[in-house]
Amino acid sequence: AACAAALSDGNPEVQLGAALALGGIGGGEMKAALPKLQQALGHADPLVRARAAAALGRAGTEAASAVNLLMERLNDPNWEVRSAAAEALGRIGPAAKEAALPIAEALIGDRIWYAAAEALGRLGEGAHAALPKLIEALKNPKLDPNIAANICIAIGRMKPAPAAGVAPLIEMFLSNSRIVQDCAVRGVVSLGAMAVNDLKAALAHKDGRMRQCAAEALGGIGPASKDAVPELIRLIRVESNHVGDWNVPAIGALGRIGPGAKEAIPALFVMLEKDPGVWAVTGARQPAAQALGQLGKASAPQLARLRELLKKERDHSVAQKMERAIQMIEAAEGGQAP
Repeated sequence: AACAAALSDGNPEVQLGAALALGGIGGGEMKAALPKLQQALGHADPLVRARAAAALGRAGTEAASAVNLLMERLNDPNWEVRSAAAEALGRIGPAAKEAALPIAEALIGDRIWYAAAEALGRLGEGAHAALPKLIEALKNPKLDPNIAANICIAIGRMKPAPAAGVAPLIEMFLSNSRIVQDCAVRGVVSLGAMAVNDLKAALAHKDGRMRQCAAEALGGIGPASKDAVPELIRLIRVESNHVGDWNVPAIGALGRIGPGAKEAIPALFVMLEKDPGVWAVTGARQPAAQALGQLGKASAPQLARLRELLKKERDHSVAQKMERAIQMIEAAEGGQAP
């Protein structure tokens, strides 16, 4: 009660301290202080407004009555207040779904992209009304990479229907910005199994960036990517000793899929047995050994073959991966954690 009363103190510093304190109290006193915190959103000092918004956010669903006031703060002249308001709306959750479109507008045209993306992600399915605006923004070739990256993450966390969300994210695999590519992969991984069919098609794309990111995403999704195993195997089967950037993520994806990728074992051994003197192959042999270990029990019939390769291996880093793979396979056979 004392902290709540201090929000009306004539000293802005006292008010600021009260807002900060109330943000960490919780419980009944926090609930009783909500009207004071809402009032503080209109304070002349931007620091008080920002801390009041943060405190309301920490109140979560109990602060649902503050949604309209927080939406007004999305247009505050101070960016820290706008950021705190967006974060608070996200923490309030589904009760703040009407704020999805204003938050999306802030994400696209403001410097608070991280807080806005986090907020949309927290709103989840409640933010679907903002999806068309976000997708339209991604089509702008001049869009700031930081904004594009955060839009990708937000879309993934919003869990849209496959037809609405998967394709726009996969299209961003072709971005010239690695941060956008990485965040598009993260967004697709958040969508999980619903993205697998589109990712399978992306593995056959003519652009290596698309193939690489698709393989990374399938690896991130893990066992649910089992249906993509044949396409991943085709990607790592090369007629020459050249290994492209997309081969290593494809090998890694097979390992992360686990026992469901057992049909890849012959192709993994082909990669592991390639001439270690060819520099382009070196980077693929380590993940091939690791993948065999991750396949666990499925690789057990090939243990003797793997041990023989280990005896002849001259590359210390590859030998270490082989040793670890053998340990993982043996542990899986015995029903133990590797």
